[in-house]
Amino acid sequence: MAVPSTNDNPRLRRRNIRFGILALVLLAAGLAAYFYFSRGTASKEWELARQALDRQDLAAAGEHLRRYLEDRPTSEEGQFLLARTLRRDGKHDEAERHLAEARRLGWDPASVRKEEALAQLQRRDVREKPGDFLASLVSGPSPEKELLEALYRGDLALRSWDRAGLWLHIWLGSYPDDWAPRLWQAQLLERFKKYDRARADYLKVLELQPEHPEALLGVGMCALANRGDYAEAEAYLTSYLAHNAGHAEANLGLARCLYGRGDIAAARAKTLEVLARDSHHAGAALLQGTIEAEAGRDEEAAR
Repeated sequence: MAVPSTNDNPRLRRRNIRFGILALVLLAAGLAAYFYFSRGTASKEWELARQALDRQDLAAAGEHLRRYLEDRPTSEEGQFLLARTLRRDGKHDEAERHLAEARRLGWDPASVRKEEALAQLQRRDVREKPGDFLASLVSGPSPEKELLEALYRGDLALRSWDRAGLWLHIWLGSYPDDWAPRLWQAQLLERFKKYDRARADYLKVLELQPEHPEALLGVGMCALANRGDYAEAEAYLTSYLAHNAGHAEANLGLARCLYGRGDIAAARAKTLEVLARDSHHAGAALLQGTIEAEAGRDEEAAR
């Protein structure tokens, strides 16, 4: 008597069909979940990149855009935005690669050409072209902000401080309520110990962008360096540390405030926090030595 094959058994055949349908459903569900979460992750990275660009955090924006492109490598807009972000951040070689990819994928040719011109200006023209020529590019009543930023960042990379400051001066003359060039101008002024003017610019930034971390830090450090205003310095540095608790210089500045107003125990504790993160921090070691010497612990102070 012949044994019936699997294909001749209606019950087995129905079971196999059911298993096949179930496998297809599970596969489809898995693919749907993958694309859903992939799309959600990419969208989140895109939004985080936009937020970072709004606050002028180019390094963070670049990282978010790189992760976005891991999921969306054929996004011509993503490639272009990353190229522009990297160029602004001075990472010119990587920027060129992403701009070339944006062009290959079909991004707007006029936008690509403009970005190439800005890269040329920021990377080479500030070094090779005469100052009069560069100034003529932004001499009108409403100079292009992108040109001003490229000039500023190019001269900043060259440590051409005076000319970098000139571009910011022109920018703020036409657009006084732009907070980013106001912040950059304050940082230049602070670098050259023009603390009163720097403080005024930092405070203006805080009017335009309340609780901006770099402006909070700037006001605090200016108050400490220029006038020994421990109350103001402590208030602003404490606010800054709420955004960046591990910042060594802000923590050391706060320790100096505590020491300056006589809270030696708190100053010692704060200084030890800095040294716990960086045992070779010279400023913290110096302050700790001063505190220990005043307490009569000469051996510890010498160490």
